[in-house]
Amino acid sequence: MLTLETDRLRLRMWTLEDFEAFAAMSAEPEVTRFTTADGKPLSRSDAWRSLCVQVGHWHLRGFGMFRRRGTIEWRSRGSYWTLAARGLAGI
Repeated sequence: MLTLETDRLRLRMWTLEDFEAFAAMSAEPEVTRFTTADGKPLSRSDAWRSLCVQVGHWHLRGFGMFRRRGTIEWRSRGSYWTLAARGLAGI
């Protein structure tokens, strides 16, 4: 499992163990108004599909979104793209 770690931050790939927290977070309107295409909360099955897409992307393409260590915060979803924009995605 790919992990990117600094003194203050640890990013890792998503796992099955992340699903319950991911589903709960994805059902929150205050979160999804910024993170889904239509701004609406995800059903449990849609959250499952979304997590599978993240995991599958890692396996098929070798890169993808990271999950932040500790309490899941949706800011972690953009981590890879933030790194890519800064030229750090190959780390």
